[in-house]
Amino acid sequence: MADYSYFLYNGKSSAAFGIRIHNEMVLSVPERDMTTVEVMGRDGDLTIDNKRLKPFVKQIKFDIKIDKDRIDNGADGRAMLDTALRISDWLNVKGYHDFEWSMYPQFVYRATIIDPYSIEDTIRSRGRGVIKVKFHPVMYYKDKTHERKIGSDTNIFNKGNVEALPLIRLVPKAGQKDFDVYNNGNVWFSVRGITTETIIDSETMQVTNEQGSANANLAVRRPLFPKLQIGDNLITFDENQVAGIYITPRLGRTAL
Repeated sequence: MADYSYFLYNGKSSAAFGIRIHNEMVLSVPERDMTTVEVMGRDGDLTIDNKRLKPFVKQIKFDIKIDKDRIDNGADGRAMLDTALRISDWLNVKGYHDFEWSMYPQFVYRATIIDPYSIEDTIRSRGRGVIKVKFHPVMYYKDKTHERKIGSDTNIFNKGNVEALPLIRLVPKAGQKDFDVYNNGNVWFSVRGITTETIIDSETMQVTNEQGSANANLAVRRPLFPKLQIGDNLITFDENQVAGIYITPRLGRTAL
């Protein structure tokens, strides 16, 4: 384990590449997505909350230290080039991936590299660089990103400061196609015509099963897709109708 700060991305640690992060991180709250509207005859303007947070960007400044044995054995500038190529293969992946900071071990982020990074070869054994990273605006409690089976009358306490968008896996009992699930006494969601294991993903707003899309089987949606409100969420349902309900809560906070 490294004795300095590092991050995990795309399944690998920055420490494995000799990267030492500068302690210059800025903790800032993601910007809310707001629309400004001007109305004729009214002074000033109006703001409409689009009820979403925007992603945000951080620059990670770092040093690279090349293994001294490689330099002593004549690797010279090739050692820095080899390291840069390895870093390129590691970071040059599409889409968002899990991202973890060693200094914030209780959270996992979602992030993507948005610009080509740069490495300055300062001397044979050391370089400097910058990586620009775009982060999803929510950081997730690491202990709430795993699936758990729940029974009726299970309370899921959302300790975060944002409504959570869970992943829900439904396993109906044979012959039971329709059932309702409640949250704090109100209909949370209802499914109709479910005959096989079905996945409700509130983050992607998709319902799927082995036949493909099953969005039409989600009959009652309050809200549009199930959310876990901040605080208590008492989940109830008829256990005679359901073989299993499995929830990945995805509890989190506004990312910093």
